[in-house]
Amino acid sequence: MKSRFRAVHAVGRLRDGRREHHCARGERVITAVSGTYTGRPLGNLTDLTACGFGFSDPPRRPAVGEMTALRQR
Repeated sequence: MKSRFRAVHAVGRLRDGRREHHCARGERVITAVSGTYTGRPLGNLTDLTACGFGFSDPPRRPAVGEMTALRQR
């Protein structure tokens, strides 16, 4: 896996008014994987088309990311 870093931060408010901070700390591109579900192969990796949700959109290429969420007390 190739390591990449994205400096992505977002701040919002919870329903009770507290602030919440999100930070994407890193991302690793997945280049190969295999697996089965109920005995059948899962298939090949493929790119995704973004849905347009912004911060919550998954990466275009298959990847594993690290996310931290901090909530104000």
